[in-house]
Amino acid sequence: MKKQTISYFFYATFIFWALAITWICLADKLLIHKTLTFFQTNFLDVFFQGITYMGDGVFIVLISVVLLFMNVRIALLQIISYASSGLISLQLKYSLFADSNRPYYFLEDDPTFHKIANFTYHISNSFPSGHTTSVFALMTIFALVYQQSKLVSIVFFLGAILVAFSRIYLSQHFLIDVVAGSFIGVASAYFVFKILNHRFVKFNSSILNLKQANE
Repeated sequence: MKKQTISYFFYATFIFWALAITWICLADKLLIHKTLTFFQTNFLDVFFQGITYMGDGVFIVLISVVLLFMNVRIALLQIISYASSGLISLQLKYSLFADSNRPYYFLEDDPTFHKIANFTYHISNSFPSGHTTSVFALMTIFALVYQQSKLVSIVFFLGAILVAFSRIYLSQHFLIDVVAGSFIGVASAYFVFKILNHRFVKFNSSILNLKQANE
C-alpha cells in the first residue's frame, strides 16, 4: 500500500511530462500557449491569481514554518528541497536562458490577447518557471512523506498542476517553462528525500517537543 500510494503522484507527473513534451515537440510554443489560454473569464482571472501564490517563495517559507510546529523532519526536507531546486531554477533563468522571453513579450500587441486588469506582466527570464519548481518540490516531499491513500497523492499532484497551469493562464510562462520547472522540483525533492530523510529521523517531532526534550 505504501509503494502504491507514492506512485500515483509520480505516475500522474510522468503522464503529464509525456503528453506535454510530445506536444512541445510537435507544435510552436506560442500556438500551444494560445490553445491553452483560449478560454478565459473574470472568475478564472481572480482564481488563478490566487492559486499562483502557492508557488511563491513567501508561501513556501510560511508552509515550512508551519511544518516546524508539526514535524521538524518534514520541515527540514521541505526547506532544503525548496532551496536546492530554487538555486537550480535561478541559475538557469538568469544565466543559461537569460534571453528567454515570456508570453506577454509576444502577445502584448495582439488584439486577441485577454489582458487582466491591474495585473503585472513580466516579459523576460521565462525559462524555467520558478513557481512551478517550488510547488512541485513541495508536493513531491508531501507525496513521499504522507502515504495514507491514493486520494492524497492525487490531491498533491492536482495542487501542483493547478499552480503550473496558473503560470500559463496568466501568460507568465510557456508550457515548456512549467515542464522544466516541474522536473527540477520533482528531481530535487526526490534526491533530497532519499539522501537526507533517514538522517533526520531524530527530528521526527514538533519543534516544541524537541525543545522540551533538550531542556
